[in-house]
Amino acid sequence: MGNTTKRTATVAAAVVLSVGAGTAAFAYASGWFQGGGTVNAASAGIQNVTTTITVANTVQNRLFPGKTISVSGDIVNPNEYKIKITGATVTGVTSTKNGSNNGGCATATADLSAALTVVPLEINAGATANNKAFTLKMGENAAAACADSVLTATLTFAGELVP
Repeated sequence: MGNTTKRTATVAAAVVLSVGAGTAAFAYASGWFQGGGTVNAASAGIQNVTTTITVANTVQNRLFPGKTISVSGDIVNPNEYKIKITGATVTGVTSTKNGSNNGGCATATADLSAALTVVPLEINAGATANNKAFTLKMGENAAAACADSVLTATLTFAGELVP
């Protein structure tokens, strides 16, 4: 072997030994470290955001197929975090007629829909959004059994928490 080849072989061997020794030292030293811990934290509960709206029994507020009325009410956020409401849908309808349950006018047959006038609507933690406007509409397919009834609509809000 010439001097150049011997020198190259010696340098290459030294590089391989250095890299190998460094890896071995790292592996050996990392085995000497142990640690960790635990974290205990509580999460907030999820409480229903609610509203109760009573609509006056006036000619202007009486529903019939195709009619939309404007209503307003307070929305209560009892949660420990701020929320943003992005929509409202009618998920249940019950009705009474002449003071008795009117089974002919319920969720499927009343054809009611609801919407917030302003969306998204942000409500702070533990706060009430006062006098917020909604629309309530009786669709074209409402059953005749709903005539002359008092309707109670259950709303479900869509939304998210605000970080």
